[in-house]
Amino acid sequence: MKNLIYEVITVKIQPIKSNNNKSIYFKNHENIDENIFYENTITIFENNKQFKHIKDITGPSEDISVWELNNNEISLINDLDYGFSIQFNNPIIADEIISILDVRTTEIYFNEIKKTKAIKI
Repeated sequence: MKNLIYEVITVKIQPIKSNNNKSIYFKNHENIDENIFYENTITIFENNKQFKHIKDITGPSEDISVWELNNNEISLINDLDYGFSIQFNNPIIADEIISILDVRTTEIYFNEIKKTKAIKI
């Protein structure tokens, strides 16, 4: 089994709740690949027992991972044109999701596989 070298990066992002409080979008000032936000949010949800994974949908222009939190459906959407967003059916959970993702301070720490070649250890 080969190990990959990971680069730890600090990404300053700003969570923005939509007008109806049923979506959270992120300003990506660093122009980091949106797939990193999507994949790492899935990892955060997987490691939190409050979340239940429902299904994944892969389309030609977007990937969607559907979850449940306290009987509320949450969709993680990675859209090629519009980037990463989180959508949900109950506006009450917006602040809870932000808190769980620890983005209240607008900093999230992600690990990114180096885009060059993988290095064996």
